[in-house]
Amino acid sequence: LAPALTAAWIEPLRAHAHRVAIDTCDGLARHLYRNGDTDQAIGVLEHATTTIAPHAESLYQLLIQLQRKQGRPKAAERTLEALTSRLANIGETPSGATIELVRQGK
Repeated sequence: LAPALTAAWIEPLRAHAHRVAIDTCDGLARHLYRNGDTDQAIGVLEHATTTIAPHAESLYQLLIQLQRKQGRPKAAERTLEALTSRLANIGETPSGATIELVRQGK
């Protein structure tokens, strides 16, 4: 939302728009999965985690769950690696819950 604007008043609006985008991607992916379109749900989540919200761990968790349900443990591992790398850029690490999702698939 207005990336060139640096006024303090825009920050809460920007944060809200970002949260809405994350929630929308999550909801769309879940809808697609429930309606049998797992590949499209994964595509939405892959786009979201690379373009819209590269640090939104909840989206990675859902992506890993869907990849595991498709029998793609290597894809889930790569997703965790991507999250780990992106979080490292901001001094963070994946949660134990996210790591456990990948371990369960091994």
